[in-house]
Amino acid sequence: METSEEYVLQESDIEVLKSLFERLNDEPVRKNRSFSIGFERIEMASIRTKPVDSLIDTMIALEALVLSDAGDPRERGEMRFRLSLRIARFLSNSYEERKQISRNVKNAYDLRSAVVHGGLINAEDKVLISQIAETARQVARKLLLQPTRPDWEQLLLDDSPHEF
Repeated sequence: METSEEYVLQESDIEVLKSLFERLNDEPVRKNRSFSIGFERIEMASIRTKPVDSLIDTMIALEALVLSDAGDPRERGEMRFRLSLRIARFLSNSYEERKQISRNVKNAYDLRSAVVHGGLINAEDKVLISQIAETARQVARKLLLQPTRPDWEQLLLDDSPHEF
């Protein structure tokens, strides 16, 4: 997928990158199947030339990283809602930001469903695909920088701000 933005590495990025690299090499992270799938799919999405393929990989990544407990049949209800709510609450303490994140995730989920069943994407969809790819990178980065996986139930039901 083409990108028009160039990122210039800042001095302040070095410590974060070191931490991310160290966490990626931790045995528990390497052996966690959902992390492996999620990170691999984020990487694949970033090198795809077709936006549709990037979208599909990005959504697989988000599901692997955020819905890994959905293997239990009792935890499979309304994946679209669960995914959007978890990501929004995980990434932001601001109601307005959470609302926008949730909307983007739901829209991307619906778009992915449409395209795998033959639907086409338009210019507006390409913007959403770029936004959801950035959301996936934010989720992956935040998951890596914390010592343990989030307790999703606590994250959703506790009304206090969450700092991970």
